Amino acid sequence: MANEWKHKRYFKQYNNSTSSYVTFSDTSDAQTKIGFGSCFDTNSPTKSYELADAGQTLVVTYEHSSEANQTGFKSAVDAAWTDGSIFTGDTFTGTGESRTQVLQVRHVKTEWLNKNGDVGATTNFEF
Repeated sequence: MANEWKHKRYFKQYNNSTSSYVTFSDTSDAQTKIGFGSCFDTNSPTKSYELADAGQTLVVTYEHSSEANQTGFKSAVDAAWTDGSIFTGDTFTGTGESRTQVLQVRHVKTEWLNKNGDVGATTNFEF
């Protein structure tokens, strides 16, 4: 695998009831609470996990074996945003018009790494 097909994605989970971000106890807790959809396994990337921001952000580094694999991965993730299968960590109470979102998973940033492993481009997502 090579740095040229490597990127980092930053995830948080927001609690609308308390108006604050969830603090994860460790990376396993974060993965469980976020509930990544199967799209994040597309083309079998190597994944590494770390917590940042005092445990409120899960940083996942995805490393691909080729540009085509990384492109296919990105396409699958983008499609999952559209069809709603991106995360299982979004939770709701109520039904119909009285439905309220309690927990919301947020993808807050992506960093695309260049060949030497430095950040080549960053996209921040506002909430």
